[in-house]
Amino acid sequence: MIPRVAYGVGWAILGLCILLFIVGLVQNPVQARRQQFELALAEAPPLELNLDLNAGSEFEAWQQSVSGRPRLWQPLMEPPKIDAPPPELQKMLGGVEPTRNTMGSGDTLRIQIKVDGKREWFSKGHQVKGCTIQDINDNEVMFTVVQDGRTHGIRVPRR
Repeated sequence: MIPRVAYGVGWAILGLCILLFIVGLVQNPVQARRQQFELALAEAPPLELNLDLNAGSEFEAWQQSVSGRPRLWQPLMEPPKIDAPPPELQKMLGGVEPTRNTMGSGDTLRIQIKVDGKREWFSKGHQVKGCTIQDINDNEVMFTVVQDGRTHGIRVPRR
């Protein structure tokens, strides 16, 4: 007896669900709302909008107020300073070969350097392809470049 009642209740709930589904298909609440909205739009009078931004004294007062504030147009934060990459000294000194040939000593020391195959004599402070000779010792020559207040250097071995 109890199973029959349970089956009956189950069938009744299933029938109710099917009935509500069919009613939902027939009566679409979105469609009714859309019809109400279209009716309200049809009854509303059109508004006139003045889109001329340069009209009237209000615009002139607003323009003077905004343009009179120079800090308004400044950035909120200063952009971060990006340091330039260091110069590529190896490429700058391409074709530069310091030799073992020297002349003089101390402050008058001069060294022979091949620059693109041509041999020339240089001493401390002379420029070779945009680099300055900073130091000369028995094994190498120190070349430097100053960029953005920073000194960059490279040691080139003598041959």
